[in-house]
Amino acid sequence: TAKPYIQEPLFIDAGIKIIWMDYSGYPEYKQLFCPPFIHQVSILDLIFNVGADRARDYMLSFQPGFRETLQSHNIGSGAANHE
Repeated sequence: TAKPYIQEPLFIDAGIKIIWMDYSGYPEYKQLFCPPFIHQVSILDLIFNVGADRARDYMLSFQPGFRETLQSHNIGSGAANHE
């Protein structure tokens, strides 16, 4: 996570709202050299382990209601936006 080194006041001063994502609800998938499951990996780990076609099944951003959640936070298509 970038939280420890992001200087959030700089973004706020520039009019940029930061929304921190919570990945705790993501389902686990079979990883090549595990168990135990390692959560602190990139999207590449998901793609290489389940394939590009199945990766969307594991991503909450492709699940029903996710876009509405973003809109309720006044977020367009990214994790941060100008207000």
